[in-house]
Amino acid sequence: MKTTTSILFKLLVRGFYYAHAGLFFSFFILFGMSLVFVQVLNQSHLSETEIVKHNLLLVIEVASSPEVAGLLMILWLLITIKSWTYMYNQLGQVDHQFLHHSVNSLDKKKQITVWLLINLVIASPMLLYLFFAMVIGFLYNFYQVPLIAIIILFSFCVVGAFLLFNCLHKPTHSSHLSWPIKSIMGWKKPLFSLSLYHLVYNLKISLVVTKLISIILLAGGFLLLHNADNTLQAGGIIVLATSIAHSFLLFESFQFERVYLIFTRNFPAQKVVLYANEFMVYLLVTLPESLWMISKFEPTVAIRLLLLNWGTGMFLRSLLYLQPRNRGNYLTWVFCLFIILFAVILSKLFWTAIAVNTLLSIFIFQRFYDTLDSATTN
Repeated sequence: MKTTTSILFKLLVRGFYYAHAGLFFSFFILFGMSLVFVQVLNQSHLSETEIVKHNLLLVIEVASSPEVAGLLMILWLLITIKSWTYMYNQLGQVDHQFLHHSVNSLDKKKQITVWLLINLVIASPMLLYLFFAMVIGFLYNFYQVPLIAIIILFSFCVVGAFLLFNCLHKPTHSSHLSWPIKSIMGWKKPLFSLSLYHLVYNLKISLVVTKLISIILLAGGFLLLHNADNTLQAGGIIVLATSIAHSFLLFESFQFERVYLIFTRNFPAQKVVLYANEFMVYLLVTLPESLWMISKFEPTVAIRLLLLNWGTGMFLRSLLYLQPRNRGNYLTWVFCLFIILFAVILSKLFWTAIAVNTLLSIFIFQRFYDTLDSATTN
């Protein structure tokens, strides 16, 4: 049983976290905002007790508000469903068919125990966060909500254990196109739409989760920073966080281009057109965030926030041409870029951030776009 469990942990748990590192990095940004941003912008007029309370605002809201905790549970449910989908697909692969024999050789009780442990490990970041919220809730005399959330999260793991248990007792599934995809197969499609179709059809849950994270960042950030003296500075921090949250989708879009659209490099298209296609993908993916900026800020501020969002997104996209296969290096660069741009925005060098991001994205694309062929071949 230990050997089987170890193999499942390496194949499913480690594989899931590695494949979705950008998604969990976005969660790190979300919770980091709640613990850092208020202290930076509002510490001067708060007492020490109020500073601690405001820095723990998101944790306190989860512990005291059933609505916030419910939204968090819905968000994690989507991630949980994504983990089930990932494990289901892994178990259905031909080179993983040996698991059907090794796992099924255990008795049913042990099989369900193994699958429950795997689901609990995948859910461990949220479990630890909810335990932390419950501890904070004890201090502020409201712990019922996080306790109920922990029970709900544990129930997700139990359901997942039985689903995966049944998965190994069924034949390998076959995929079918959904009716929306079938209905548009005959349409003429611009080049940039292929990446969009990939995100919508193959990465539906990732797209929805990213959008939910973005909504939480926008709503939470606006709630935490709306009293800031510098509206442009506060808005820039929110926009920067939402741009970074889309790094996972940018990586997946790039991988789709590198693997499935490599033939497009033979098309007689100018680089400005190719760059414009990549920009259209990011523009349409972040359209809800752009509309939010226009509705919440004055026109002059909204325009600068839009330029920052587009410039940062295209810079993140162009960075992939430097390390097309290494996800770890890319996430490290994304984190470093977040820290640098965060400091630049706090220094009120807003136009500098916009200009540098845009120009660097154009330069990297122009200089390294053609090297993707050799990188793919190697």
